[in-house]
Amino acid sequence: MSNLKAHKLETDYCNEPAELSVIATCIWNDGLDMVSSLINDPKVFYMPRNRLLFQSCIELKRENVPLDAITVSDRYNKISKRYDIDKELAPDRLTMTYRHKALGTDMEKLKHYSKILISTMLQRVLERKTTELHALSRTSNDPTEMLAHAHHLVNDISTILPSKHATKQENLDKVRKLIFSENPYIPFGIGIYNAFAGGMTRGEFTVLGGRPGHGKTTQIINIGKSIVDKHNLKVMVVNREMSNQQMFFKLAIIESDFTQEEVRKSLTPERRKQFYKEVERVIEKYENRLIMFDNPMDVYTTAGMARQVKPDVIIDDYIQLWSVPGTMHQDRRLQIEEGLKVYKNLCKELDISAILCSQLNRNVEQRFDNPYPQPSDLAEAGTIEQMAENVLFTFYDYKLNHDDSDKGPNCLELVCSKVRNGTSGIYDLGFSGNNCKITDTVEQALKLEAQNV
Repeated sequence: MSNLKAHKLETDYCNEPAELSVIATCIWNDGLDMVSSLINDPKVFYMPRNRLLFQSCIELKRENVPLDAITVSDRYNKISKRYDIDKELAPDRLTMTYRHKALGTDMEKLKHYSKILISTMLQRVLERKTTELHALSRTSNDPTEMLAHAHHLVNDISTILPSKHATKQENLDKVRKLIFSENPYIPFGIGIYNAFAGGMTRGEFTVLGGRPGHGKTTQIINIGKSIVDKHNLKVMVVNREMSNQQMFFKLAIIESDFTQEEVRKSLTPERRKQFYKEVERVIEKYENRLIMFDNPMDVYTTAGMARQVKPDVIIDDYIQLWSVPGTMHQDRRLQIEEGLKVYKNLCKELDISAILCSQLNRNVEQRFDNPYPQPSDLAEAGTIEQMAENVLFTFYDYKLNHDDSDKGPNCLELVCSKVRNGTSGIYDLGFSGNNCKITDTVEQALKLEAQNV
């Protein structure tokens, strides 16, 4: 509130009757709680006096002082002196100007008027901000600078949007749903995954890390497929590295007698036709249920697509390929941190879960005494471990040691480094790379391999 003068714009976006009614209802009809759940900034009020009156009401409420003409006018006069406003407001003047505008017990009208004030304030702010952006476009030839400035302007505007403070009843409804639902958590779809944590919590994200060739992509496509098939939930997959076509090939291999080796090396003309039919069937089967994107998208665009798709789970492969507008000149670690915040807020907003894949740095390759990945190995780790509900790693010993591996070619190890609501540890998964399948046991994977012979 450093500038108390009402801005004179080309168009004065102001609704004085609504301002008077909202202030009056706060003072005389105990409407402050309703208003403060919608308005979190005195700048919503266009007239300087109304801004100070609203701030006075907020301060008095915080101090548990009853609101009336005397207490509010007294606090108003104290605050106004901070801004060198000499004209005092007497209690009788306050009553005469405002009290007859009070809305009584009509809380719906109060809510409506509050939203009108927010709307008119946004119009004022947008006019100022777009004027700033227009001026920048005339003085700067750097598109990156302009995009970054535009991004920060949007962030500035978003901070003055109405608060989404949950009411007591809304909180109770969410708690009831969580406690009495038969399955309040989202299962991973693979038994071993569910065993250590019981599933994913809505509003949280899980990070799955691993070196190239250690089965990350095979795991996420199996997880996504299982969540859709077994639990009838919707999954959105963001393929930043592989194409959608490659992922559909993997799905077709999982659901048929085709193998990865045959598809890549030895399809006969007849088998080629059969594989095409299988891919066509898979695409049709998972339409609107397993929704994939492989076009380059920054994290904000990804969030926008999620709001349209409304999935239960988002799988993003992978973190290090994110672009985050407005952070181009920042350290890469800070860019990743900003992207994680976007996902964290998105999961809470949509009441969904996310699985974010991550590459590892080179430290793990130089640690011969303990080759298993750990959180510090996450590329641009930063706050990944702090913000994630679960931090998991996939480790394929056979990739490193080949025939000297104690685990063999059909075992992937799931390293559960951080499990907020479960047990950390290392678990064996069955892995049939040629069939693109993850199984609960190594024995199941061996049976699949035997069928290929």
